[in-house]
Amino acid sequence: MAITLSGTVIRASVATRATNIETTEPSPAVLNLMKAVELTLADGGAAGQADHVWARWDTALAAGANWDIDFDGGEVNVFGDAISFTEIKVILIVNNDATGDPEIEIGGAPANEFVSWVGAALDTVVLPAGGLFLLACPGNATTNGYVTAAGTDTLRIHNNDGADAANVDVVILGCIA
Repeated sequence: MAITLSGTVIRASVATRATNIETTEPSPAVLNLMKAVELTLADGGAAGQADHVWARWDTALAAGANWDIDFDGGEVNVFGDAISFTEIKVILIVNNDATGDPEIEIGGAPANEFVSWVGAALDTVVLPAGGLFLLACPGNATTNGYVTAAGTDTLRIHNNDGADAANVDVVILGCIA
């Protein structure tokens, strides 16, 4: 499979204005805060690079259901090719339910769990309705992303809600070579 990635940019930013209404002399204290981060990934399999993308949009996850994403050959890309990631550089998960109860849990697969992104097996992150989860490790001199291999290759997404379905988007960037 010959896929080339280009123009890969990951952006995150937070902007806010905080005003202390307790201080009035001579005027309220104000803090303007802006933090923006931009990571660029070139095409390839080394630090600062990614050579493959896998994504699913508007995936309905039934109440109480699990979705196990297998990074080592268990998923097929948009071109119909089976993928086997060796490193994960970016994980973006969006819980599209802006209202209601569908809370999803990321991680905690009971077998073959992808664990290099968390502290220990069965660790999870809870993502409430309307939330997003972004994890990026483009690689540097000591690491080349989150390692995945047979036996440590399954990322679970679980719908914690017992009554309502969740609607989830997932984007994974990484290396297969």
